[in-house]
Amino acid sequence: MKRKILITGGAGFIGSVISSYLLDNVFEVVVIDDLSTGNKDALDERATFFQGSILDKSFLTTALTGVDTVIHCAAKSIVEESVQKPELYEQVNYQGTKVLLDVMSQVGINKIIFSSTAAVYGEAKTQPISESTVLSALNPYGESKIKCEEKIGRKVTDGLAAITFRYFNVAGSYKNSLGKLFFENHENESHLIPKILNKLNKGDKEVTVDIYGDKRQTPDGSCIFKI
Repeated sequence: MKRKILITGGAGFIGSVISSYLLDNVFEVVVIDDLSTGNKDALDERATFFQGSILDKSFLTTALTGVDTVIHCAAKSIVEESVQKPELYEQVNYQGTKVLLDVMSQVGINKIIFSSTAAVYGEAKTQPISESTVLSALNPYGESKIKCEEKIGRKVTDGLAAITFRYFNVAGSYKNSLGKLFFENHENESHLIPKILNKLNKGDKEVTVDIYGDKRQTPDGSCIFKI
């Protein structure tokens, strides 16, 4: 019998790649997404899709039927927007996670993989950054993710099995067994690596890329940047 995995935010970049990879590896996949930023074209046709909000308890109860594990990717994730709309990030990211955890508990699901962010570290005072580095977010986006991690941590004491991934700069693509390519939607670009490549891809125009830091173990103290 196939294990059934539910992915929140499964129409986004990370969620869509994970869902297609799992489908290629004999898992049954359920995707939920409100499509506020996700793209329905990014869905693997083999997945079961439910459109709705993680803030909707009745919706979640239906979608979670028969699920073994939740991979929680749904979130607002643009730093600049979080500064302008902190209440939105508190509601969707933290309250949404809280509702999801409550419904999981009600229906008897005790395994979750959480998509967090390196933004929880803020300007880390020690390098390299480790899992035990003090969390000190500089924006509402990072703060909302810290609250989610803390909430999940409290649930672990009640028997929840949880793993958190604090992503730094995610990039790449995935071609599934059906030949469909899954990749990031670059319409409203917000990620570092594509931004750098876009700046460099200017033909004959001279471009510059700012690289911060001057105390690395390199000849000039800066980070190493290779293309």
